[in-house]
Amino acid sequence: MKIVTRIYAAVAACLIAMLSCDRPDDSPVQPSPPAEKPEEKPSEKPEEKPEEKPVATKDNTYVIDGTEYAFGSVAVTNFGEYLCIAASPAENVENFDAIFEQDEYLYVAISPLLKGAEFDLMTEQTLFTVISTIGGAAVESLAPGAVTEISEGKCMFTYEDGKASASILMKLDSGVELSAKMSAEEPALVVNENIFALNGDTKPVRTAFHESKEGMTTIYLTPAGISYFEEIDITTYYAYITVEDSQCNGRTMSVKEIECAGYGDNLKGIYKSSYDTEVTGTVNVLRDPEDPSHYTVAAALDFEGNTLELRFDGKAISTELKEEKESVVIYDGKKQKIQDVSLDKTSNPEFTYSAIILTEDDTEIRIKFPLAYIDGVAHGFSQSPYLTITYGEDVFSKATGYSGTVTIGTEGGTITIEATNYKNFEIFYQGPYKTIE
Repeated sequence: MKIVTRIYAAVAACLIAMLSCDRPDDSPVQPSPPAEKPEEKPSEKPEEKPEEKPVATKDNTYVIDGTEYAFGSVAVTNFGEYLCIAASPAENVENFDAIFEQDEYLYVAISPLLKGAEFDLMTEQTLFTVISTIGGAAVESLAPGAVTEISEGKCMFTYEDGKASASILMKLDSGVELSAKMSAEEPALVVNENIFALNGDTKPVRTAFHESKEGMTTIYLTPAGISYFEEIDITTYYAYITVEDSQCNGRTMSVKEIECAGYGDNLKGIYKSSYDTEVTGTVNVLRDPEDPSHYTVAAALDFEGNTLELRFDGKAISTELKEEKESVVIYDGKKQKIQDVSLDKTSNPEFTYSAIILTEDDTEIRIKFPLAYIDGVAHGFSQSPYLTITYGEDVFSKATGYSGTVTIGTEGGTITIEATNYKNFEIFYQGPYKTIE
């Protein structure tokens, strides 16, 4: 409510007194000087404040420009690792997905790193999403760096004792103000509070690997969601800590006491380790004695000005776990099983071999390669004019305008073949083979 206070100044009346004394007739009359007026002060008006509109203060209500409404349905869920809450004025909507089928709803999703902290929608860089289809206060989508539909806003998402709650206040560019409070019970909500913070860029830890050999244990942590250790080179960041097995006891140690700590920034091609960089800070590693794959890790490290903070409690995948690939050929999107593989050493025994693959529909695939390439390493078409793949009447090679790679290796009675033309052909095979000599 606007409150205006006016102060009115009082004006004093001045009285002029005349002297009543004898004087000569020709003496002029000398009136007394007028009484001095008090100085008038200008009226003081307090600075007007903008009108404050009521905001949502009750659970499961929303307020648009001061008018309160009720949410009839609220639901909570995980989307990946993100914590999500959605509410609609419609009553008795059974589940989260059904809320999105309503004409009106409000949706908030946050990274678990934002849980319990009020954040500014205009400046926050950690992932969040806000969508509103509420009549009169629609917002297509808000996310870090994409907030052009509002001029200001705040949000807070909490999760305690199985109850999720979110409050939001935002001013749309149209001038409309929307505030809301939503809450719902969801004991099964999963909160990932493991963090990976490199130079202040904080992300959740999504994958951990462990390796134990020769009395040493190494823990690898990364924000990337990968399944196999061999994929770590395609992640954005990763970090590792190597300690003696006896140091996996939960004791906080100086980094100087452990074997090694390091990180890789694959985006920038920067790799640091305590072997070649001055590192300060502390490390704590605990291996669960009842579950050797469960680790708790805490570290706060400084690599000559590059800071790394790690916090993890959960299962780690063995670095020895390998992806089990299906032995198939895929051509123009059609997948076929492989029924037979031979290694032909007769085509040019002094220089090239050929791998002959027969598919389930009796199509023959012939991969020709220099002898030196049977080394289990990927080789590109551009490395040799003798590296070719023939599929029926189609020939894939540098000479025919294709890019591609071929990897062939043998071990005992097993051959591994992996090849692609990066377009419409790929093959993977690992298994027994025949030799043609």
